[in-house]
Amino acid sequence: MVGERKIEGIFDEKPFYKQYYFVGSVESKNGEKLSNLNIYIEFKASEPSKIMGIVLGNPIETFKQLDNMLVMGEYCTLKSDRNTNSYYKIYSDKLLISEISKDSSNASCQVVATFSLKEVKITSKTNCDKTHIRIYYEGMESFRVYSRFKYVWDGTVEKNKRKKREYFQNLKNADIDFEDYYFFENKNKIRTSRFARTILFTINKTTYKPEDIDSVYIKFLNEVLLIASFVENNDNQWFAYELFNGKEKLFYYRSSKRKPVISDQDNFLIGANNIEKFVSNALPKYKELKKDGIDLKAPIDYLLTASAAPNLDVAYINYFTALEKIKDMYAMSKNPTIDFVCDKEKQQEITDEILPTLKTKLGSDYDENSYKQKLKVVYRNSFLKLLKELNKEYSIEIKDLYPKGKANLRTIIEVRDDLIHSSIDIDSEKLILNLYRLKAITQRIIIRMLGWTHQYEIPDPFVQKTLQNDKIEFI
Repeated sequence: MVGERKIEGIFDEKPFYKQYYFVGSVESKNGEKLSNLNIYIEFKASEPSKIMGIVLGNPIETFKQLDNMLVMGEYCTLKSDRNTNSYYKIYSDKLLISEISKDSSNASCQVVATFSLKEVKITSKTNCDKTHIRIYYEGMESFRVYSRFKYVWDGTVEKNKRKKREYFQNLKNADIDFEDYYFFENKNKIRTSRFARTILFTINKTTYKPEDIDSVYIKFLNEVLLIASFVENNDNQWFAYELFNGKEKLFYYRSSKRKPVISDQDNFLIGANNIEKFVSNALPKYKELKKDGIDLKAPIDYLLTASAAPNLDVAYINYFTALEKIKDMYAMSKNPTIDFVCDKEKQQEITDEILPTLKTKLGSDYDENSYKQKLKVVYRNSFLKLLKELNKEYSIEIKDLYPKGKANLRTIIEVRDDLIHSSIDIDSEKLILNLYRLKAITQRIIIRMLGWTHQYEIPDPFVQKTLQNDKIEFI
């Protein structure tokens, strides 16, 4: 009892809409196991996926076992049992039972379980003469210029592929195509704003190795999505890939719960027409910085996390952490001693003079190791000094983020100290104004580090005017 939509060639007719029906089993870590379940899995890029299991037979016993698995709250294993059609093999060890119910109103007495899948692997037979990897992702609004695919309800697809952009030329032994899929509200082809995308790698089979999926192609797309996420101010993620390799096809789906993609050009850090140029220049610069010890992944991740933070305090701390990581990596990459006010010999000399005095004054409360660690902090250059050097290195302007003649980087540090090192209530206006200054400074530094020397929109004109007035008229 296994089935899927009709397949044309090696590619699905509707790649963003997949349905699987199979007989499977669910097993928990403590040994609870249910076999011969009729399972239905649906993958849709236009909305979170549906995964349901329908159980016929003894509903009372089945309900008890599923309920126990639900209460345990641990990942279960899902796999297809011996099927009437052995074409597909389905496996996941990251399945959670999110809800169960039983319906005794009909003769079959069904028990229905809704599952949440973190990942699933589906293998099947295929036949292709080349190795293909197609990765599904959402977001990257600006990338729709690469190619045009129109997704319609009757399954027809209009294709207009374009050549890969220059910064993909460095990915050897692979031809690359981008694909756009738009979702329509009905058969009259009224298009919604929802869309999803794929990137297709066609690889020379003699150069392909299985480990390349993660080490080359997923890694490559992760870097592209990271840079696009930064400049578009939106977290773009891949969620599935298909591997066609000889006689086998692997479909790997890594999450069934995805947040909606926000596509708003008003949030872009530069003009939409310049996104492609930015990513083209930034990708090699990102790799170059990484070789020099400056990995911008964590700072960008903190920026994106801050944008989705539940409150201003958490957002501020995430923005500050992003800036602090950049500052530390910059200092270490330039000169390991730039972070300290004096060399190690001088530090040791001062420590040897201070510790005996502390020991005499504190007596039994003296803890030598603790005070040695505290003194290491004293020897470090101030955050403000290193931030000013970083701003000077990349020509970061801050005067337009403050009232005329009142630019003062100390304000963003003072707010951080109040949030982390005290329990005082911070004035909301002060917090918001300095949050936007902190965010803008961090974004400006990253965009310059990635080689963009042209105009940017950081922050947007309305926010910038508010910062210059140092007053929030309305929120």
